[in-house]
Amino acid sequence: MVSGGVIRLTLAVAALVATACSGGDESGESVDTIAPSSDSTNSDDPTTLAACADDRHMAVFDIVGTLTADRETAVSWQVEPTVDPPARPLAADLVNAYSERGFEILYLSILPSDFMIGDEPVVDAFMGWLGRNGFPTDPERTRVETSSTAAPTASELSADLTTLAGQQVSIDVAYTDSTNDVQAFGVGGVAEVYLLGPDDAGSSATTIPADDLAPQLAVVEALPRVCT
Repeated sequence: MVSGGVIRLTLAVAALVATACSGGDESGESVDTIAPSSDSTNSDDPTTLAACADDRHMAVFDIVGTLTADRETAVSWQVEPTVDPPARPLAADLVNAYSERGFEILYLSILPSDFMIGDEPVVDAFMGWLGRNGFPTDPERTRVETSSTAAPTASELSADLTTLAGQQVSIDVAYTDSTNDVQAFGVGGVAEVYLLGPDDAGSSATTIPADDLAPQLAVVEALPRVCT
């Protein structure tokens, strides 16, 4: 793979102020959210950006429990795939927002690579579900990564991410609902990790309040492209 520049993410605070039709909330309170931002020297002017093939950026998403609305229906679907599990509200919009700004998308599953969902291999089944629910599935810009063993470990995930970083891929951001993955993301070189689910005071990830992806989506939609 061709090496390229690495744009480090910084923490940007986006203040979302609730306004009413009459002109605003008299309390003046705001809701803050933290999200990645591009380096200040970057611009969405195509003439200043490297080609995406040369300057690779990646956003990582767990599928089950993060992109699906919950874990229970997704696990049931794996056993009896007659009804698709629902997608988490705004999850597809968020992933598309990253994709539209030049990020490659890596979807993760802890299922082993030889697992079958119905009569489909796990990767094909997940890609089908993602496509049916509006997530980006361009094979040149997205892929599903499964476990190479029947009992995946955090070290396996971090090793896979470290390999990508060694290929000059900037792994800018990851989303998960598993605290077990947070440390693996950190060891694997992910710049910023977002955690859904119950708050974990001991986690190094940024918790998404109430699992509401709307503030995240607003921040990402305001970001410039990272490549062209």
